[in-house]
Amino acid sequence: MPDENQPTNPAPPAPGSAPGNPAPNLVPSEPAPVVPPAVGGTVDPIAPAPSPPAATGGVQMPPPVSSQPSYAGFWIRLLAFIIDIVILGIVVGVPLNFVFGSGVVSSIQSGDLATAQRLSNMQSWITGIIQLAYFISLTTIFGGTLGKLVLGLRVVDANGQKINIVKAILREFIGKILSFLTLLLGFIMVGFDSKKQGLHDKIAGTYVVKVR
Repeated sequence: MPDENQPTNPAPPAPGSAPGNPAPNLVPSEPAPVVPPAVGGTVDPIAPAPSPPAATGGVQMPPPVSSQPSYAGFWIRLLAFIIDIVILGIVVGVPLNFVFGSGVVSSIQSGDLATAQRLSNMQSWITGIIQLAYFISLTTIFGGTLGKLVLGLRVVDANGQKINIVKAILREFIGKILSFLTLLLGFIMVGFDSKKQGLHDKIAGTYVVKVR
């Protein structure tokens, strides 16, 4: 009769298992269920996350930066011209009046009207040449006269670049003469043109833009 206190021998380990470790489960596992593709808005849990759609409707995208230049209108250009006339009057007009004025007055007082007329014409020619050189040179070198530079305006070509001396002569000399001959309509049309061009701008292919 076996002794009840005698420890029973454990069952021998299964073949291929290490001593002291439980026997491996030899029952084959069932295959993982196949998840059907997403239908009707159901998201497949193993499918890669789709890329987020482009923001439309709910999210407001920032407006694109416009490359359209800001054209200078009639009134700010008129103010720039007034500034130029004041500068030329102080720098050019005052000295020339001092030089020629006394001669004109003395000629008139002595009755020599021909000499007075010649001196007056000479002063007008010199003034005109200096003014023309002022507008052409500063527009070519700096992109605008002092009046335009003070107000943040520039004269540019169709590519937004400073104009060359040929365009400056077309604009400041030929174009502005024609604008005067049209009873100033060549200047007034700046206020109505879509790109704020005067007749002298259209002749030279130039634009006056705001840079600040």
